[in-house]
Amino acid sequence: MTKTMGALLTPTLLMLMSVSAGATQVDIAVAADPKAPLKDELVIVSSLEGQGEICRVLSNSQGATPTLDLKPGIYRAIAANPYGIWETKIVEFLVNTTPVSLKILVRPMGTHGFGDRVPVWLKGERPRTIDVLVVDKAGKPFPGANILSRNEDLDFDQWFLTGPDGIARVKLLPQPVTIVAATSSILVSVTPDTKSLDGLHGKPLVIKLE
Repeated sequence: MTKTMGALLTPTLLMLMSVSAGATQVDIAVAADPKAPLKDELVIVSSLEGQGEICRVLSNSQGATPTLDLKPGIYRAIAANPYGIWETKIVEFLVNTTPVSLKILVRPMGTHGFGDRVPVWLKGERPRTIDVLVVDKAGKPFPGANILSRNEDLDFDQWFLTGPDGIARVKLLPQPVTIVAATSSILVSVTPDTKSLDGLHGKPLVIKLE
């Protein structure tokens, strides 16, 4: 009897049984616009809380990748085209108990005359520092929020934490730069331009959790 049951445990069934309790389904798709799915985009998913790379797969003809079962936490998805036709897009996302459906929109790759990537962080360049104020839906300061500051090449990628006043002192490199504010239940991502940052005049950049 035991031998017969063992024969019924196919690799697919074993994979399903190995899914951790409390995992949430995550579906990721890549498109040029909401109605133009992209095939054969390389999608890399990584945990930003110590688990490292989760997977790297190619999108199918519908732009979709295999459904993932992920534990609650903060993750990053990178959509890249092996042939350099489309720009690389980086998206941070949050997983809790609600299924996630993430669509990554990418743009055609521009030409620069000297390759597909533009150096963002020049050697020896010092980052600027600003205050980031995280507030809740009611506009009240949110202490203990995680703040991520990164550039497009991910050679600058640093975490900060808001204090009791909801403020974190954050380092930034020249634009384009992305700032992510995350809690256990919500994640907000902003990409401020140079004009917006210069217009702060010492005031904090406010990110509202909504």
